[in-house]
Amino acid sequence: MDLVKLNFEETFLQVWKGRAENDALNRLVLSANLTWREVIILRAYNRMMRQQKFPFSVAYIEQVLGMYPKIARELVNLYLEMHDPKLKMPLEKRGHKISARILDMLQDVQKLDHDRILRGFVTLIENTLRTNYFQTHADGTPKSVLAVKLNSHKIPDLPLPRPHVEIFVYSSRVEAVHLRGGEIARGGIRWSDRHDDFRTEILGLMKSQMVKNAVIVPVGAKGGFVVKQPPKTGGRAAYQEEGIAC
Repeated sequence: MDLVKLNFEETFLQVWKGRAENDALNRLVLSANLTWREVIILRAYNRMMRQQKFPFSVAYIEQVLGMYPKIARELVNLYLEMHDPKLKMPLEKRGHKISARILDMLQDVQKLDHDRILRGFVTLIENTLRTNYFQTHADGTPKSVLAVKLNSHKIPDLPLPRPHVEIFVYSSRVEAVHLRGGEIARGGIRWSDRHDDFRTEILGLMKSQMVKNAVIVPVGAKGGFVVKQPPKTGGRAAYQEEGIAC
């Protein structure tokens, strides 16, 4: 109970500071004993699903995760085991037992939609190649920005064409994606105002980039980001400064 209390107090503080969002996933701090940063893992994948045209809303996915706190806990455990640099376990052996345990727990899920959502998390986590989750600032404090690199062409539900890999970045201030058509690719990054589907915009630009640069390099790359908390005062200059700061 003391650990739950500490997690709750720290989460409240981080929400107050604006480093964590105030949404329904924070209930998992109490029901699944997750820390505020562990909740960010699930929140990032939820927002990623929205950009990948997963057929359920962010709010509905939050609701489903809240209904199955034990599975939510195991999803986080799967993510941590697969990427913890301090864990003394070969990479090829990581996650298998936890994935099997989650699949067994899914036998008790009430609805087909719930099953599809939870399996969607498993698929994304299992196809995550790298993450910055275990990096810290120079003073040792954890980062509130989460970046994950995905093995995109192995994720069956992604809209075509599937990139070779992609990086998704999440924080309370910004969300971003970078799509690469292959190991050797070129392309820039742009500011987007399409909060709900900026990946669709970037995917179209990547396809154009691949055609444009076909003579130079075989494949293209493109990235984009959205600012989630634009300043209310200061005009265009302040808005641009927030984008740079993010």
